[in-house]
Amino acid sequence: MQPKGSRTWQVLTAALGIISLLGVSACGGIATVSPTGTPTPSGGTEPPATQPVVACVPMRVANSAGLALLTLIDGSQVFLGPETEFEFIPMGSCTGADTHRVTLLKGEIAVSSLLDPAYPFIVFSPNGTKATLDQNGLVRLDSETGDFQVNCSNGNCTLGPDQQLNLLACGQAGVLDLQGQFSGPEQIDLDLLAPYGDWLLPMCDLVPTETPSAETPVPDIGATATAACSAWLNQFPLTPCPTTIIP
Repeated sequence: MQPKGSRTWQVLTAALGIISLLGVSACGGIATVSPTGTPTPSGGTEPPATQPVVACVPMRVANSAGLALLTLIDGSQVFLGPETEFEFIPMGSCTGADTHRVTLLKGEIAVSSLLDPAYPFIVFSPNGTKATLDQNGLVRLDSETGDFQVNCSNGNCTLGPDQQLNLLACGQAGVLDLQGQFSGPEQIDLDLLAPYGDWLLPMCDLVPTETPSAETPVPDIGATATAACSAWLNQFPLTPCPTTIIP
């Protein structure tokens, strides 16, 4: 089967648009495969026949206003913010596609991943910076600065090239600029998550943003009195220390 040309899905309504991809791919159908990419035999003990190589041709999704929802075949969901556009390759749609892969071209997406954590949801920036999410999170691309931001609302996330991954835990956010400089991790901004619903809010303790102030040390009154008495006896050796000594 020869791959068809890439497709563009448009959501033009201001209300929540729903796009369901149920068995649709750049090659006309998604073959369900296990996370390892090895097809499961339908019966018997004979190994499956060698599968033909299917080229990965990204599909494009664009949303002009409001919020839109993309539901993938495994139940994972991607919410598109306003003025958002991305290309993606669904898991199992082509040879080597063992997870969902999105290239965010502009805007922001909220991801709810149901994939095996061993094969997390992957989001790329236009310059190839990679983010992974094994549960929920919000990924944003700043159209003016090119900053690529990951808000890891649940589970674990990474941000950066494979040789220098920056780890983000639940409730943490991080940013990579165009020069590859990482900022973070810092506490997630809940205001960014609120438009997408309570499901995106962290289910964990948020990372503190302020270092607790140092506790005021409690003076050792006994040691102070002993030192004061010694000083008194050095000055007045024949006079006992007074009951109350003010150092």
